[in-house]
Amino acid sequence: MKRTKKHLGWICTICTILALPTTIQAQNCDDFSLLKKGTTLEYTDYDKKGKETSKSSHNTQEIVNNGTRLTALVGVEVTDMKNKKNTFSNTYEISCENGVLSIDMLRFFDTEKLSQFGENMDVEISGNAMNFPADTNEGDILNDGNITVTVSNSGVAFMTLSMDITNRRVISNETISTPAGEFECKKLTYDFDSKAGFIKVRGSAEQWFTKDNIMVQSITYNKKGKALGKSMLTKLNL
Repeated sequence: MKRTKKHLGWICTICTILALPTTIQAQNCDDFSLLKKGTTLEYTDYDKKGKETSKSSHNTQEIVNNGTRLTALVGVEVTDMKNKKNTFSNTYEISCENGVLSIDMLRFFDTEKLSQFGENMDVEISGNAMNFPADTNEGDILNDGNITVTVSNSGVAFMTLSMDITNRRVISNETISTPAGEFECKKLTYDFDSKAGFIKVRGSAEQWFTKDNIMVQSITYNKKGKALGKSMLTKLNL
């Protein structure tokens, strides 16, 4: 896919934590598998009937360490399972400072929509990052997220997609099994508002993350509480 320059507004609301020695800060960030070169995650997306709709592969390609902050460049490739000729590839960033992992919102955007853009479209992406502290407890409230994707052809914009995520909170600890294995997870919930042209969708979601902040499963619901689809970790290479 042809891509324009990607402008990422890293407007991260970093959680306030106690001041720690530099050596401990670095160790907290080093513990995250997402910040290790070669880590590869595969996710499969399913519709409400359980049918595969897309697959995405996320590979940590490069790590930059400036002493107290680690930044990883992650490559993502998405394939539409309905038409495997439809693919989307891009990169996003994951960073860590003071034990707080910040993940670019592109990571959480609907991969099925991304794969349908085709190879001849220009895509411009802007947004912020969502934060995942190393240690969270039931009831913790996390920062909001937003992303806007503008799709154009020959310089003419013809579609804008956006998503706002609010009310993110940690609610419980659960064990989740997927084709990639069995994982002890913290369960998060949030509300979302998405727009695709004139189509607006409002709903909620549940997500399960390992202590290492790897997403294991995500389920989205419409405003009436009916499931819209699921994303599941199907392969893991650390």
